Amino acid sequence: MLHAQTALPGSARRRSMSMSIIAALIAAPLALAPVSFASADEGAEPVAVEAVAETPPVIAEPVAVEPVAAEPAVAESVADAPAAPVPTAAVPAREVQAVAAALPTPTFSVTTSIDSVTLTWDQHIPAGENWYLYIEEGDPTVSNGGWGGFLDYQGLTTMTVPYPKHTPVAFRVRSGDMSGNQSEWATSGTVIVGQVPGTVPNLDFNPTSAGLDLRWMYPDEGSGDMVVDVQYRESTVDDSAAWISAPSNAWRLTGLAGESQYDVRVRGTNPVGSSAWTTASATTLAATPPTVPTSVSAASALGTVSILWSAPTDAGSSAVTGYEWAWKLHSQTDSEWTQVSATSSPGTHIASGFPQSHDLRVRAVNAGGPGPWSTTVSATPQSIFIPPMFPVAPGAPTNLVLTGADSTINASWTAATGTVTSYSVSVTTPGEAARAFSQSTTSLEITGLTNGKSYLVTVTPYNQYVAGTAISESGSPWVFAPVFTLADGSFANGAKLKAGDKITISGVGAIPLMSVYAELHSTPIALGSTMTDGSGSFSFTVTIPTSAPSGSHSLFVYMAGDGGTVDDSAISVSIPSVAGVTAAAVDTDGTLAITGADPSGALWLALVALLGGVALTVRSRRRSA
Repeated sequence: MLHAQTALPGSARRRSMSMSIIAALIAAPLALAPVSFASADEGAEPVAVEAVAETPPVIAEPVAVEPVAAEPAVAESVADAPAAPVPTAAVPAREVQAVAAALPTPTFSVTTSIDSVTLTWDQHIPAGENWYLYIEEGDPTVSNGGWGGFLDYQGLTTMTVPYPKHTPVAFRVRSGDMSGNQSEWATSGTVIVGQVPGTVPNLDFNPTSAGLDLRWMYPDEGSGDMVVDVQYRESTVDDSAAWISAPSNAWRLTGLAGESQYDVRVRGTNPVGSSAWTTASATTLAATPPTVPTSVSAASALGTVSILWSAPTDAGSSAVTGYEWAWKLHSQTDSEWTQVSATSSPGTHIASGFPQSHDLRVRAVNAGGPGPWSTTVSATPQSIFIPPMFPVAPGAPTNLVLTGADSTINASWTAATGTVTSYSVSVTTPGEAARAFSQSTTSLEITGLTNGKSYLVTVTPYNQYVAGTAISESGSPWVFAPVFTLADGSFANGAKLKAGDKITISGVGAIPLMSVYAELHSTPIALGSTMTDGSGSFSFTVTIPTSAPSGSHSLFVYMAGDGGTVDDSAISVSIPSVAGVTAAAVDTDGTLAITGADPSGALWLALVALLGGVALTVRSRRRSA
């Protein structure tokens, strides 16, 4: 048989050789220039794809293929999965009636690592048979499983698929042959990619008069999306005391008994699971009683004397639980005081021996015991009293303003009109005992409250005859103390960062439903924002932008509402300069960046080769002519 090339005319052979040279020159540099695509997602690693020789299956007759619509979650997994060889002929549709007896169900297992899922199977198909394998991915949160997936073919028995951390997923597989026979599904249980947090290290205490302040470090492993569970109990010899759970990430334990030893334990929990407990013990400081009540005064009425007071300026190591007051005749000695318990001001005594002068005094009480007595005040009961026929009540106070602080609400108001001898202030919230105060001033500091909880404060004016109209407002104590942590769980304060590094900002006990913003200063660069939840908790992650200059910076966080900035916090960070890195090497719009060899040289070489080939072709035509 005549060889095709020798049968061509000379000019045609030359043209054929020229075009072959051109094609080879174009293809060679492009094939040699490696181009890789770096994912914009943090921590993404390029997935190596191993080429598998394509083996066309033997098919008696074509069978229609049913298109499978890929759900979003499935599309990610398919894109990340190793490429499987695709048969040249169509595979059976999924609706083909499965013949359960024809093929055995595959043996199937799933294992997870920190960032991927590995599927392993055995199809139980005899050697040499033409078969295929369905692998489907499911969403456990969807009622019907949300199944969708991709095909694999003979020659593979394992597959590793990159998968987002802390996302539940399930898989199922079944075998089939080219005649349409299929096995039953083999289904895995729900798995979660990632790892259980490591043990929380370095649990430490700072005893205070209010309780225990806790400190700990975040573990190196699995700290992403981690919360710290805190439990405590009073230490006992027989280890029988029940553990009491504090709010997640709690760093302060209050309401503890003074001079008592407590066991505290913490552990990390994320969607994958919980670490072992880290336990330590500490002794609280001695409980301190309240200071002297303020605004102590005496009043008299027909046959009675009364003592009025306001809360002490310092409640001591715990909230004030009540008051004790006492009276005696002015002519009696200090050993003849008669003590009376009370929960609020005023304390009224029906006098005996009037019109003699009476002495009165009061002290505050908390879990640490009673505080010191106030100075003595005196009053003489009235012997003849003619009340007015139409007593006039004071007007209502106005402009009641509640300002939240750490475990505290500061209340202030504008004085009521008319004659006012005192104001009664009540503080109530569901699940806690009501607090009551009486005073003559128009402001009050209410301490010992729970951060993030709503309290109703009611102020009622009084005179010697009748109560006036009350005014009420609701407010919450709060604390804005953000915690800044890096991806490895370490604290970010003073850390050296680079473009692309992420910092998680979190906190508890802030004002509910307020916006929290993060900026990089001194020239403000907005980094992100979030909103506190109904209990005042928040957590969000920001990224150091590529536009941030090297040097020292402040990571500034503030909480703001309709009235402007409420509170703020900041830490110091530094961004080192990196030699050899230019802004052009970083993609700022979130798309994939191209790395590896520069293809521009190959394109120029291809262009030169093309022009050379054209010249050779023209020359050959002239010679032929």
